[in-house]
Amino acid sequence: MRTTITLTPDADAIIRRAMAERGLTFKEAVNDAILRSSATPSTVDLTWPTYDLEFRFDPTKSSEALAALDDEDAVAKLERGA
Repeated sequence: MRTTITLTPDADAIIRRAMAERGLTFKEAVNDAILRSSATPSTVDLTWPTYDLEFRFDPTKSSEALAALDDEDAVAKLERGA
């Protein structure tokens, strides 16, 4: 198929660089660029920051965890004057 395209200066530079580096014709470089761009799957960065929660007790010992929570609750009640 024959068509006329108008390239931006940046796009033209990319095509010309591909022609020089890989010994392609203009037609081959444009076709290759189109095919490569449609074959490349888009990726989304799905990473989130992580934070160290610094356990203040051994999570395998539930009685210690409950005692720590009871202590915090008792301190909060004393601070409120309840």
